[in-house]
Amino acid sequence: MGALVVAVSLALAGCGVPARSLGASPSPTTLASPSPTTLASPSAADQLTLQEVLAAWAGFPVNASPRPLIVLGGDDQTVNSPGFAFPSGDDKLTFFLGQIHPPVAWPTNPGEADGYPLITPAAAFAEFMPTPGTYDPPTTTWLDTSSVQLGTATFTSDRGPYQLPTWEFTFGGVSGSEAVLAVAPASIYSVPAALSSPSGTALAGGAELGADGRTLTVDTGGWESGSGPCEASYSLQVESSDTAVAIVVDEDFHPPPSSEGCSDAAYITQLTTVLSAPLGARVVVNADAEAVEVTGDGASS
Repeated sequence: MGALVVAVSLALAGCGVPARSLGASPSPTTLASPSPTTLASPSAADQLTLQEVLAAWAGFPVNASPRPLIVLGGDDQTVNSPGFAFPSGDDKLTFFLGQIHPPVAWPTNPGEADGYPLITPAAAFAEFMPTPGTYDPPTTTWLDTSSVQLGTATFTSDRGPYQLPTWEFTFGGVSGSEAVLAVAPASIYSVPAALSSPSGTALAGGAELGADGRTLTVDTGGWESGSGPCEASYSLQVESSDTAVAIVVDEDFHPPPSSEGCSDAAYITQLTTVLSAPLGARVVVNADAEAVEVTGDGASS
């Protein structure tokens, strides 16, 4: 179904010691910590990163109508219903190994739903199958597919949550159902491979766009914003093209005295910039060239 973007978590795991010196990060207690924006002169590394990120997204069809979907969450685009559960650990293993019998008959594919072209239910069922030859099944148990029907589920895109068509599957003895995104690849943008962000940067996990379509507030997670020990100074670098807006968050960690450790709390820091032109249909991408979820009053304009 095409490569899809992976979402970034704002909660950073680790221990209460200086993060940059030991490669650790604050643990995931998320607290609000507003911070004024600093727009420092970008370093050579930042400039290179911004240019590489924009080049990676140069092919995005920004003028296409409708705009292609950019679905966050990786290649595994499935959604469990509440209460989805297996009767035993063996059945759960069987499911994840793809040892599932297809249904006796497939439902009719209408070809389109909610304005989106659809994959077939058989193609959706293939999402449960692992790559051939990549495992040696440790169990002889198989699951039966009880039913398949067209439904909808909420998926997160780079412009917030979308209600999208799914093929919904139930399995014998398994509570609840599992839905597979049914939108055909033609409507989903095949995103570029992720890059590796340079050291000293913190990834943006989300952003809010103001009603003017230009004021962009970027959320990042990590140490508390400040100039004291166990705090970090943050600055935001922005570069734009016709297809994307690249953002790099620089993080300068201030270590404690050598005899002391740091709290394991993690904080959300917000940095705001005003784009030189409205965002429009362009994609906001972070230092890893991953699409960032943009919400807010201006996100749908």
